[in-house]
Amino acid sequence: MLSHKTAVIAETGDSWFNRHKLKLPEGCGYKIQMQYGFIGWSVGATLGYAQSVPEKRVIACFSDGSFQV
Repeated sequence: MLSHKTAVIAETGDSWFNRHKLKLPEGCGYKIQMQYGFIGWSVGATLGYAQSVPEKRVIACFSDGSFQV
């Protein structure tokens, strides 16, 4: 499922911890906000990242709390 044409956006919290189990191939994009624990940033970040690299498929890892913020 993951390749050099893929990017992963991982939200802070459980999505962040579970993302560490992934084996990312070389060239696979990865973005995370890890310092402040601010939920909700990944929703907008996913849209912006997808527009900036239209050749990549963007996979977002977050839960319903991100939409509430």
